[in-house]
Amino acid sequence: MIKQIEEAGKFFIPKDYMQELRWYEGDDIQMFLRPLYSELVLKKLTQGCVFCDSAGNLVRVGRLCVCLNCVERLKNAKPGDFLYPV
Repeated sequence: MIKQIEEAGKFFIPKDYMQELRWYEGDDIQMFLRPLYSELVLKKLTQGCVFCDSAGNLVRVGRLCVCLNCVERLKNAKPGDFLYPV
């Protein structure tokens, strides 16, 4: 597929491509320049848990991710507890 660059450097990613990649409106996309190859690489930003930075067993809370281990720790927390990453 060939796309033309529009005014201000805009171009559109076809909806079927976005669905295949599981990219959704509001997702954060990283861009990497590879000037040697005249390439621009787009990659969906994969986030870790906002508390412990774990990349596994994530639950999305709005645009943030929390791992199930931290969800459990938060569920069991009592007023005055100090929770820190483990």
